[in-house]
Amino acid sequence: MKHTAESLKQHFSPLTVMVIGDMRVDMDMRVDFTRISSREQTGIPVGLSSGKANLVWGAGAAANLARNFAKLGVMVYCIGTIGNTGCDPYGKALRLVLQEEANIKDFCLVSVRQTYCYGRYTVGGHLRDRYDVNVDPLTDMDKANLLGNIKLVAETGANLDGVILSDYTEGDERGGVVFPEIVELAKTLGVPTFGSSRDHAKVLDGVDHMVLNEEEWDRQKGSGGQTTVHTCGDAGVTLFHYEHVTQPAKHIPTRPVEGDTNPCGAGDTFLAAYSASVLSGIDYEESCRVGMAAARHTVKQMVGTGYPTVEDIANEYGEIYG
Repeated sequence: MKHTAESLKQHFSPLTVMVIGDMRVDMDMRVDFTRISSREQTGIPVGLSSGKANLVWGAGAAANLARNFAKLGVMVYCIGTIGNTGCDPYGKALRLVLQEEANIKDFCLVSVRQTYCYGRYTVGGHLRDRYDVNVDPLTDMDKANLLGNIKLVAETGANLDGVILSDYTEGDERGGVVFPEIVELAKTLGVPTFGSSRDHAKVLDGVDHMVLNEEEWDRQKGSGGQTTVHTCGDAGVTLFHYEHVTQPAKHIPTRPVEGDTNPCGAGDTFLAAYSASVLSGIDYEESCRVGMAAARHTVKQMVGTGYPTVEDIANEYGEIYG
C-alpha cells in the first residue's frame, strides 16, 4: 500500500481522541559554554557561568503524545495535571506549548503537586531538562477532578473515536495520573482504548491495544489487550494478536536511519500514528508501518522533539517501503 499526504489526511482529519496521562515539559538548550552549574532535582533552571543558551520548550510524555496527534490533524482532548498550581514557569510553559496547537483542547487540571527537574541529559550534543510533577501522588481531589473532566468531555458531545492512556509512572504511586478508576471509566466510553506505560502496564490490563518498547516489554510481559505492539527501535516492531490466538506474531521491519539520531519522543510519535491509523480503519500491520514511518522522522530531529506531519510520514513511508 502506498500512502500520500492527502490519503493520510483523509484518514486522520475526521478523528477525535482523548489523551489521558502525565503531562511534562522539556527544555532543550543549545549552549555555547565553558562551564555549567546546576541544582538537580529542584526545579531551578540551569545556570550558565559563561556563554549563551538558546532555549526550546517542548511537550513531554502525554503532552508530547497529544501534540503528535494534533500534527496529524486529529482533534485531541488533553487530560492530566499541571503542577504547583500552574504558577511556576514550567507549568506556564506547558500551557503555552499546548496552546500552540489549535487541535488540542486543554482539559488539564491545575494541581498543588510540586514541579521539579526530573532529569538532565544530553541529546545530540545539546542539554535537555525534563520538568515533571511527579514529586507528589495525586490527591483525592485531583482524582475526583480528573474523573470529572473525562465525564465532562464525554457528555458534551465530543464524538470520541478513541481514548489513549499514557503514563510514565503508576497513578497510585508517584507521578502518573492513570489510576484504575480512570481505566475503568475509559473502557465504558464505547470507543477503542490504547495504552502505553513506562514503568508498569498492569493497571492498563483490559485496554484494547497496548504499545510497549523493549525495556517496557521485558518488565511487563503478559500485559496486553486484543493487540500488543512490541517496538524494537530500528529493528522494527512485532505485532501480537490476542483476539486471534491462532494467528502467529508478525515481525514488521523498518529501514534504519543513517547518521546521528535522537530517539526521544519516537515512542509517542509511533503510538499517535499507529493508533490514528487503526482508528481510521487501516489494518494493524499497515498501521504499524505508518507508525514506524512517523517515528523515523522524529528520530532525525536533534533539537527538541519531532512532530511529523502527514507530508513527513508519506515521505518516510516512501523511503522505507517504496
